[in-house]
Amino acid sequence: DKDSEGLLLFTNDGTLAHRLLHPSHKISKTYHVTVRGRPLKAVLDLLRQGVDIEGKMTLPCEMLVLETTRRSTVLEIVLKEGRKRQIRLMFNTVNHPVIRLIRIKIGPVSLGKLLPGNYRILTDSEVESLKKAVGLI
Repeated sequence: DKDSEGLLLFTNDGTLAHRLLHPSHKISKTYHVTVRGRPLKAVLDLLRQGVDIEGKMTLPCEMLVLETTRRSTVLEIVLKEGRKRQIRLMFNTVNHPVIRLIRIKIGPVSLGKLLPGNYRILTDSEVESLKKAVGLI
């Protein structure tokens, strides 16, 4: 999604990449999401339980309100699947369009304080933890 920002993982290990991305492995992806407006608790509960997107229900997700202003709400969302534009589509169904979307974590690996446009090599322990998370070791 070209309108998203945050953590990306690059690897030449095709098996690891496939398992990290395939929904059957249920690797969590954590996002900070800014949406327009102030969704009611009932709306957030509905999204947490799962909503119909293009004829298929989303899996339940974790959702925490981090901040609210008069015009927007910032949430932390943890997904166990990663359909194309899923978060944007979820919030469109409840009339709270996404203003900003930042991936902050994939499985056990966090963005931390890495600034936009910068990169770093994963530590050996981070690579090992990713492989453990997807059952490669």
